[in-house]
Amino acid sequence: MWLMEQPYTIALGGLALIVILIAGLLKTGHKSLLYGAIGVFVATFGLLVLERTTVTPREEVRATLHLIAHELEENNIIGVLDYVSDSLPKLKQEAESRMDEVEITEIDIKRNLTIDIIEAKGMEIAEARFNCVIRAKVKHFMSDTPQTIPRYFIVRFREDDDGRWRVRNYEMHDPRQGLGT
Repeated sequence: MWLMEQPYTIALGGLALIVILIAGLLKTGHKSLLYGAIGVFVATFGLLVLERTTVTPREEVRATLHLIAHELEENNIIGVLDYVSDSLPKLKQEAESRMDEVEITEIDIKRNLTIDIIEAKGMEIAEARFNCVIRAKVKHFMSDTPQTIPRYFIVRFREDDDGRWRVRNYEMHDPRQGLGT
C-alpha cells in the first residue's frame, strides 16, 4: 500500500531498471534486453497511473485535514463541526467555544505532517501529527492585530459509517515537540 503513495519511487525504480537494461543492450546487443526495457517502461507507466488513481486512507486523512484548515480559515463553524464525530457532543461544544473566541485569518500546516493508519477492532483509526502556525485575531481583545500561534498537534480520526474521516480527539502541545520529526 505504501507504494501507492510514492510516485517518485516508482518512477526512479523504473528508470533505473530501464537504464540498466539499455546499457546491457548496448553492451551485448541482445534484443531481449530491449523488450525487457519496453516491458519495464509499460509496467512503470501502469504503476504510475495506478498510483495516481488510487486514493489511500492516508491521502484521504491528509485531504480531510486540509479541508478542516480551510473551513477554519473561513471561520465556518458549521463546516468545522461537520468534521467532528457526531458521537462526541462535548468535542463539538469545545470546538464551537474555541472558534467563538477567535477569528482565524490563516492556518499553515507544516511539512512535518505524518499520518499513521491503525487497524483496531475492525475499524481504521488515523493519527496525524504536525506543527501548525495559526494567525488569528482574539475576539474581546483590545488589538485588531492577528496573533501568531504556533502549536504541535496530534489529531485522531476515525472513518465513520458514511466513509468520511472525522475527528475523534486532538491534543495541542508546545511547537518544539514537533521539531525534528
